[in-house]
Amino acid sequence: MKLLQKSRLIVYIRVIGAWILFSAVIVSCSKQEVITAVELKCEYATNPLGIDVTQPRFSWILKSDSRGQMQSAYQVLVASSEKNLKAGIGDKWDSGKQESDQSVNVAYKGEALTSVEKCWWKIRVWDKDGIESNYSEQSTFEMGLLEKDDWQGEWIGSEEDISAPLLRKEFTVDKKIDRAR
Repeated sequence: MKLLQKSRLIVYIRVIGAWILFSAVIVSCSKQEVITAVELKCEYATNPLGIDVTQPRFSWILKSDSRGQMQSAYQVLVASSEKNLKAGIGDKWDSGKQESDQSVNVAYKGEALTSVEKCWWKIRVWDKDGIESNYSEQSTFEMGLLEKDDWQGEWIGSEEDISAPLLRKEFTVDKKIDRAR
């Protein structure tokens, strides 16, 4: 009788052990290692204003919970509006999937950028196993004045010989201000 009980106990232990092992395999297979692009920069700055180059360079940092993870490809989307970017439309530039581990100084190769134009951009990457990430958070950059004729204004100065004059001019605005820089 004791031998039968021991045999049953061994069978139960094996069944429970197999169940635990099976559960661990299922959980580890369902947990996909995720790689994401974070800290998006354009010309070494976050959401910069006044970019003065016609082909700005993009950079990002890869974030992953697993060791040894790396980027095998990327795709950059640059849009003329936040709405287009949210819809996944890179109307200024869609790099397409680029098989590359480059994540620093990726040059813009899209439609010509114009003075004071604001652009929205985001990126997605593929990991070492070819698994595609979600798109990153959106980022922006704004072009500066690129042409000599874009510069308009009047010089201001002090009539008195003061080393550090306080310069200001009061004015009123009759229209609603959309944007001021």
